[in-house]
Amino acid sequence: MPETGYRTATAAASISVTGSDSVWSSATNARVSDNGYASVSLSTNAWARALIVSNFGFSVPDNALGLTITAEVEIKSSAAAPVSVYLAPTVDQNVSVGYANSLTSLPNMDTVYTVANTTSGWGQPDLTPAMINSAGFGFILRARNLDTTTRTVTVDAIRLNISWVDPASGNPFLGFF
Repeated sequence: MPETGYRTATAAASISVTGSDSVWSSATNARVSDNGYASVSLSTNAWARALIVSNFGFSVPDNALGLTITAEVEIKSSAAAPVSVYLAPTVDQNVSVGYANSLTSLPNMDTVYTVANTTSGWGQPDLTPAMINSAGFGFILRARNLDTTTRTVTVDAIRLNISWVDPASGNPFLGFF
């Protein structure tokens, strides 16, 4: 299966979302794993704004099928705590597409989580190579503190890998589903 290899974003931002007050500081630090962090302080039951990383510079072939998006998220909490983290792809830097994957607890040390959805486009069958190749394609991360104490969530990096089926490979199962 061809793939892009893990790529880092060239853009990042903290975007306002209904029901979220907590702003990510230094959002651009979520682009590269360098121990520089995007961070947000969350009181009990508080939601963070959306942390969006985008412009990965993908060049997936126009005829690619069965797109699979795999994300690596390097993240931690100020203390091991029940912090929910929701992850989803986005095509316009404001709206997630497809299904979100989630993490339910974070440790207090840098940990790399790998999340993927082998369903084409995270449940979004209309996600195309052109969308993935656009500068607006990216990934949204939202965090919510489920603990009774204020917690700081920090993100060191979000990396994406795109894999696909090459129609020229002669895969006998293409077109059967």
